[in-house]
Amino acid sequence: MTQHVGRRFRRLTLAIMGLLVLEFLVGMGVNLFVVISPYHPGAATSYGMGASAGIGWALTAGPLALRLHVALGMVLGACALVHTATVCGQPAAGRLLWFLMGLGGVLGASGNGTAFLDGGAPLNSMLMSLGFAVARVGYGMAMTPGRPRDAQPPP
Repeated sequence: MTQHVGRRFRRLTLAIMGLLVLEFLVGMGVNLFVVISPYHPGAATSYGMGASAGIGWALTAGPLALRLHVALGMVLGACALVHTATVCGQPAAGRLLWFLMGLGGVLGASGNGTAFLDGGAPLNSMLMSLGFAVARVGYGMAMTPGRPRDAQPPP
């Protein structure tokens, strides 16, 4: 990987990691200080059926912290998708497993966030935090430099 491409991936990975932390902190604020009405559009429907209505409501009429949380989540999901798509076929593909783990964590948190908005199940809230942890580990491991090829293995 050229130095220029390597720096670009490093910056984007660091940006995603920063967004993850910001998203987690805003999400904790929503969890602790925001009451989400169980009667908003898209609520209490079978999973997926009310997703677009619930997300639309959260972005336009939900409490401010929830709006920020959902908007950040959408930006984070888009960044993770673009990041993973651009790393495919690049010399950094050796780290692809870690990038996919990061993407999986982001998408898992997003899906459970949508399910939480639809139904309010505490398990979905917990799985959102698990998705954050999986994504953070994946992107963190992708940033860890590998062992140089000519280095001797430890005794």
